[in-house]
Amino acid sequence: MQTATEGRFSYEGRTTVTYSISRRLPRRLGVAALAVAVAALVLALVGLGGRPARADLQNPRQDFLRASTNGLFMHWGMLTSPGFTSCSAWENAVTSGGWSASYWVSEAQKLHASYITLATFHSKLGYARPWPSPIPGSCSTKRDFLGELISAAHGAGLRVILYMTNDAQWHNLNNHEWFDSAAFSTYAGHTVDMDTQAGFGEFSYDNFFDVMQSHPTLDGFWIDNDNQYWLDHNLYAQIYQLHPNMTISNNNEDTPIMDMISNEQKTDRHDSGIRHAAGVLHRAAAADRGRLQAAEQRRVVVRRLELHCGHCAQRRAVRGQRRQLGEVADG
Repeated sequence: MQTATEGRFSYEGRTTVTYSISRRLPRRLGVAALAVAVAALVLALVGLGGRPARADLQNPRQDFLRASTNGLFMHWGMLTSPGFTSCSAWENAVTSGGWSASYWVSEAQKLHASYITLATFHSKLGYARPWPSPIPGSCSTKRDFLGELISAAHGAGLRVILYMTNDAQWHNLNNHEWFDSAAFSTYAGHTVDMDTQAGFGEFSYDNFFDVMQSHPTLDGFWIDNDNQYWLDHNLYAQIYQLHPNMTISNNNEDTPIMDMISNEQKTDRHDSGIRHAAGVLHRAAAADRGRLQAAEQRRVVVRRLELHCGHCAQRRAVRGQRRQLGEVADG
């Protein structure tokens, strides 16, 4: 007979596991297989299996990602041209320059984007947090740019994902120290060297919870690789527990619990799917070049005709004047 059994359960409220058994087996064997499968899952969860937590393959929070055509990834921070090292000077310049969340939302709509990823807390852009935060250690603006973007985006039916870096190695980029370890150490109540991966991991870990508390309608996080401090403190499981609707995407690291992996630096040029996509783009670009060249050729012909007709008109005018003077015969 055909047996099909599905279910889900949680272990200590942290990890949701789904299972499915569908096989043509006698009833008793089907029940036995289910018992073995569930036992194996329980053993794995209590540590005997040693398998990492995994995200649900299908979850309503992932629906907008699956339905998206594209998203707008905004690299924008203190080192965006012309570049600043002062947090207050950068914020004043942005505000006086007329920064508008609705403008960026409208630009995203022109691209038919379904979401915006704001990459300001970036290792090569000054580690700025574009929202007010009580946590010292790097630039935090008084104006809530992130909150404004979330409100404008949601009003237009778009989502907002926040980029979070794992990386402390660019702490002194351009010979400027971007961290204030002393201030964060005072806040944390113990010495923390933010210039190290572990120290920065603690600082950024606290900022995940800070921004989730201050911006509960944020739609998710785009993680730029893992930090061991985050893994040691079960950050991702806690995000799902606190905000089940938030998605978590990772760059390069194949972290099983994530909703999406971008693999930015792992694309295989020999992969048939990638070769096909590259071929489509190449052919589209070639077609565009062909259309542009044909249009330019038509413009050249038109210009030549215009010049020729202009000369013809000038010659006809001169011949008419000469006829009036009797210098030339008609014909």
